[in-house]
Amino acid sequence: MSLIDIHIHRNFLPDQGPQNVYQCEFCEAWHLTSKSPERNDRLQQMIDSGEMKRKQQARRWE
Repeated sequence: MSLIDIHIHRNFLPDQGPQNVYQCEFCEAWHLTSKSPERNDRLQQMIDSGEMKRKQQARRWE
């Protein structure tokens, strides 16, 4: 599941949940982090535009 999908399906508030992704230097896999100094650009755009809120509301109807 992607960072965006997790925010949609778990209905996180903008300042909650994972905020970014990074590639681990030890296992080379991608991980989510809630302790990033900055939010993922696409996630921020979706929050700012209201798209995240609309997708979260639509998810409740599924």
